[in-house]
Amino acid sequence: MPKGALFERWPLKVTFYAEDVYKVWTKWTSQQIEKLRPGIRVEMDESMRSTGDSGAEETPGEASKPKGIDTLDVSYATVKGHLEKSRQAIENAEWLHCNICHQGLPSSGAMILVCPSEGCSALSHIDCLSKHFLDTSSDRDAMLPTSGNCPECGNKLQWVDLVKELSLRMRGEKEIKGLFKKRRRTKRQMDAEASAADDVSELSAEDEPMEDLVPEDDDVWHQLPESSDVEELEAPKLATAFHSNPNPAVNRPTWTRKEPRTPDPEPVIEDSDADDWAVLT
Repeated sequence: MPKGALFERWPLKVTFYAEDVYKVWTKWTSQQIEKLRPGIRVEMDESMRSTGDSGAEETPGEASKPKGIDTLDVSYATVKGHLEKSRQAIENAEWLHCNICHQGLPSSGAMILVCPSEGCSALSHIDCLSKHFLDTSSDRDAMLPTSGNCPECGNKLQWVDLVKELSLRMRGEKEIKGLFKKRRRTKRQMDAEASAADDVSELSAEDEPMEDLVPEDDDVWHQLPESSDVEELEAPKLATAFHSNPNPAVNRPTWTRKEPRTPDPEPVIEDSDADDWAVLT
């Protein structure tokens, strides 16, 4: 079928999802004289390859990943970057003109192809670029190009990528809105963010400095006796406690507050009757 004339100009890609079938295909094509035309990609899906004799088991994360046909991207996500660049190039251009015929282009963007290469601003009519690709190809009898080089940057471009972006830009208004729509967060994502915020708050609370447990008033500290006296007093009590109670209570020194002393008043000498005595001369 890939060699048929009907599929000759199609941008085909053949993917095998069974490793044994892919091996049969590879063996059969290696024995054929006539090869497939350039542009048809034939490959094996790597997610469906067997692990062989290694005996390695899949981790829970690997087992939950999509495989096979579940990995096929049927959306326009791959065209999003190209589409965004085309819209900006058409809206911001001072003068829309074709890079091949150098004639003006419609401001609506209809039938305009835009080079997707980064840093290239080439715009062209669809028929001008099609003719440019066909003139530089080896198949002179073809009516539809498959690929070609950009007339400005020279990068290799696939025709299907160019017309897919044009078709989406002109006819896919609903798809474009969905493509650029801001995704809502799921309940699982919001729960994960809330859990992460709680973990951060708990860590910050643990890092807070402990309050100073030492009283600011120095007068509340009781003068402890010498260490030798403390050992003599506490040793019998601790020995008795260890024998009688498996969970002895810790003896802590008692605190007493010293009352501030009132200073002694100055002595007061009472008046005497000596002032009334007559002075003898």
